[in-house]
Parts: sequence; C-alpha cells; structure tokens
Amino acid sequence: MLSRVARRFGPLLALLLLLTALFLLHSELKQFHWNDFREGLHDIRPAQLVLAVCLTIANYLSLTIYDMLGLRYVGERVKLAQAAFGSFIAFAVGNSFGTLLSGSTVRYRLYSAAGISLNSIVRLVVFINVSFWIGVAALAGLTFLTSPIDVPRSLHLPLHSTRPLGLIFAGIAISYLAICARKRRVISVRSWDFTPPDIRLSLLQLFVSTIDLLLACGVLYVLLPDSVSLPYWQFLTVYLLALVTSVISQVPGGVGVFEIIMLALLQPTEPPAVVGALLAFRLIYYLVPLSTGVVLLGVSELLAHHHTARRAFASLRTWTAPIAPRVMAFSVFLAGVILLFSGATPPAAGRTELLRRAMPLPVIELSHFAGSVIGMLLLILARSLQRRVESAYYLTIALLVGGVITSILKGFDWEEATILATMLAVFLPCRQHFYRKGAMLTERFTPRWMMAIIGVLACTVWLMLFAFKHVEYQHDLWWKFEIAHDAPRSLRGVAGAAVVALAAFSLRVMRARGKLGAMPDQQDFEIARSI
Repeated sequence: MLSRVARRFGPLLALLLLLTALFLLHSELKQFHWNDFREGLHDIRPAQLVLAVCLTIANYLSLTIYDMLGLRYVGERVKLAQAAFGSFIAFAVGNSFGTLLSGSTVRYRLYSAAGISLNSIVRLVVFINVSFWIGVAALAGLTFLTSPIDVPRSLHLPLHSTRPLGLIFAGIAISYLAICARKRRVISVRSWDFTPPDIRLSLLQLFVSTIDLLLACGVLYVLLPDSVSLPYWQFLTVYLLALVTSVISQVPGGVGVFEIIMLALLQPTEPPAVVGALLAFRLIYYLVPLSTGVVLLGVSELLAHHHTARRAFASLRTWTAPIAPRVMAFSVFLAGVILLFSGATPPAAGRTELLRRAMPLPVIELSHFAGSVIGMLLLILARSLQRRVESAYYLTIALLVGGVITSILKGFDWEEATILATMLAVFLPCRQHFYRKGAMLTERFTPRWMMAIIGVLACTVWLMLFAFKHVEYQHDLWWKFEIAHDAPRSLRGVAGAAVVALAAFSLRVMRARGKLGAMPDQQDFEIARSI
C-alpha cells in the first residue's frame, strides 16, 4: 500500500519541492543580476578548479570501495576492473539523476550480466545504501553536536538547531555498530531476513563512507570565495544538512533544494560568488563524471566494432550492454536540458556584437527557437530510447546534429556545441541496442518521466524570468525581433518548448485511450483455450 502511494505521489511531491526551492531561490537572489552570477563563476581561480578536480577524482576512486566491500559481504567475486567500472558508472549516474535512474538500477543490470544472482544483488545494493547512510549518521551526529548551527526560519524546517538531529543520527550510528558487534546478528522483518556485517566490516563501511563525505564536501569547500570564512569542520555541518535534505526531497540530483539550503545557512556577504561556486561544484562533481562515464561506454561500444580490438572488448561490451540504452537515454535527456537552459538565458558578453556582424537576424531568430524546440524533443525522445525504440535512435541523431548547428548559429555557443557533438559521437556506435520496432508515441510516460519533463520546463521558465527580470513584460515582446533584445527570443523559445511538451503529453494520452479494444467474444476464448 505504502509503496503504491509512494510510486504515484512521490514524483508529484518531488516536483512540488522543486518548485518551492525555485521560489525560495528567487526570493533569496532577487536583488542580483544574471551577470553577477556569471562573474562569480569566472572569478574562481584556476588553482581552485584544479584542486576541486583532484578531490573529485580521489572521491570517485574511494566510491569504488563501496562495491568491493559489498561484493565481499555477499560472497561474490567480480574482476577488479569490472567492479570499479560498474561502481563508477552507478555513482556517476545515480548522483546526477537520482530517482530517475538510481545507482541501484545500474548495479542490477551490470551485476546480473556478470552472473550474480538477484538475491545477492539486492543484498549488495542494501549494503551500499546502508554504508552511505551510516557514514552520514556518524559524521552528522558528530558535527551537529560539536559544531551546531541555527536553522533559519525562512527554510520552514521543523527544527531550529542541528543538535536534536545530531542526537538522532549519533544514536542510529551507535545502534548499528552495536548490532554488528553482536554474535547473533540476524534481523527479521516480516518474511525478510537481513544479516548485518560483522564489526570489522561495519567499521570499514563507516571509514569508507566518512572518507567519501569528507572528500565531496572538500570539493565544494575549495571552490568557495574568500568571503566565506567558515572553518572546514563548521562548513561540513552546513554541507551535511543540505545533503540530507536534498536526498530526502527525492528531487533528481537535489537540484535547487541543495542550493537554497546552502545559501540560507551560509548567509554569504557575496551571494553571486557562492552561487558561482555551487555551479562549478555541479559541473565538476556531477557533470564531468557523468560525461566521463558516458564516453567510456561509447568508447567500449566503438572499439568492440573494430576488428583488432573486438576480442579484447567483447567481454566488457557484454557486461555493459544492459545499461548502455538507459545511460544513453539519460545523456540525451541531459542534452535536452542544456539546450533548454541555454535558450532561456542571454548569450555570453561580447557574442552579441559578433552575432550582429556574422549572422543575419532571421537565422539567429530561427536557430534560437529551433534550439529550444529540439531540447524539448530530446527530453521526450529519451523515454523511447530507454525502451530501445529503433526509430527514436535515428531521430535522436538528427536532433543532436540540429542541436550542434543551432548552438553555433544562435550565439556561437561553442561550449554547448562541443558537449552535444561529444554526445553524438558516443551515441552513434550504440545502434545495436535500439532494435524495437513500433511508433514512438506508443511508449507512455511514467509519472516520474512526466514530472521530470515538467520540472525541467519549470526550471527553464524560472531561469528565463530570473535572467530577464529587468525587462518589463509587454505583449509586444512576442513580436519584437532585434539582435540586441534577447528576452523576446527566450520568451518565444520557452513557449515553443512548452507547446511541444503539451502536444506530446496529449498525443500519448489519446494514443493510450485509442488502444482500448473490445471485450473478447466466444471465438477469442476458443482460440485462447486451444493455445
């Protein structure tokens, strides 16, 4: 009963929390201009970026130990390279997409392909999740009690200090270790028996998860501006509270929720600089590992086709085949997000003048509108890619090519075009994974997919309103076509994307209703009985 309610209303609750976070972010940052945050991002020193990248690499290397300990716990053996690769892909995807494509789903498909039983995979996933939360409980219990902070009323959280949470978390961590120290450790819940690891393995769990959290917190800490003078230990309290809140919210990646908690707790004197650090953190800790994982999958597919490397990569390809369509689908989803966000915001400084000299106005206007529409189409197509529909594969290639072209024509966004071109290059060798015939419109949206698309559209609208809040809305904005005016272009692009989303949802609903057939007659029953 509870699981059914969670499946139905969980995505809706996550969407409502995302909208609430966007509203609070708008209230927190309303006195600042869009360019202030660009400057905050550009003000991050190269040394800070290098250190953040190094800490991210160290963190993702430490994450692979979760799977190694888990495999040891369930008594299964997998090659070290396979376990490390699977762990990296699972964490890179799970951190970025959260409830849409969890690390548990990736692990199930990877380890089942390696011959591990379903029971062992379930125990492995439970072990990894428990490891993470025990580390959170121990570290949060320690920091919330020894370095407590006051919780601002603006967050509307049911507590005013972190001390009560610290007591709860500390109690959870101590209780878990006490259970693991017992000789008889079997825990029975209804018909399900769970045997916690012994005390030695549980201490290793605690050690690995603590290192994981300390390194992840360090990535953001080194990116902060000098105006944030919090000691690392006190900042860890802020980070853990924001992390726990964002994970509980079920918003994919904690987008918006994590940021508003950080801003409210830090109360920085230079909010644009902190927002710049948060954006850099998202790029370095989430987007770069995800992109690396996608590229590794694409390279393995490409080399598996090459006659000299086919034998060497045959086993890797067999192991990664179950997750490749899902990971590629969510990469295409991410490409759509990039196009939509780009279309909702003004171009970088200096590129408008370059556009004026190089491109005629009709080309700029059409490219901008097409880029936003392509972005929404990629979000919609990602569902069909996840279902391995062949026609979606070919249409996605055409849309990614169109996305690269429009990115250049609408604003010389070479960074965006490079990302899309890389995704296209990685996607092309994966043809054999998309073999299902049938119309794309027959693939219905799950509640999570619908809420994800609506959430992305809501974020796009919020970005546009925030970036152009200095522009007063007038009806004639819809018909204003000038190179120097970016707001009308963004307005038309977002409206076009919204219309495409509405049309797609409507077509899916009508298609689903049209598939309802007549009741079977006596002849149908006779045929079924003979079969």
